[in-house]
Amino acid sequence: MPPCECGCGQIAVRRFVHGHNSRRPLADRLWEKVDTSGGFAECWPFTGRIVHEFGYGRLSYKHKQISAHRLAWETTHGAIPDGLWVLHSCDNPPCCNPGHLFLGTVADNQRDMAQKGRGRNQNTAGALGFSGVDTVAYRVLP
Repeated sequence: MPPCECGCGQIAVRRFVHGHNSRRPLADRLWEKVDTSGGFAECWPFTGRIVHEFGYGRLSYKHKQISAHRLAWETTHGAIPDGLWVLHSCDNPPCCNPGHLFLGTVADNQRDMAQKGRGRNQNTAGALGFSGVDTVAYRVLP
């Protein structure tokens, strides 16, 4: 049987002795699950578990869920200041490419969303073929 992959030297039935997976550095666990094959200009999708309803990758650490894109930011740029979010310039939730991530406030995220036409009901209106004015008129109809 192979040794535990955490480096402890114990014999493991699977890749790790129970509980030893969390001994590996969190950054290593993240980057082994990110596809960087497209090069720096392309998105680097997280290939691990996507458990968030909006498509964001998550890793488990000490019984907590950590967003993959936030961890990607922290491992390359440092801590995220209080009150700031990690936003995607590419609008691709699983993307962990640090070049596609930037810090912003909730207001920055809302503004970015509106400028790119990603806000609530904006996609629905576009799919129905309505303009912004038509959408307002449609909503007020009984």
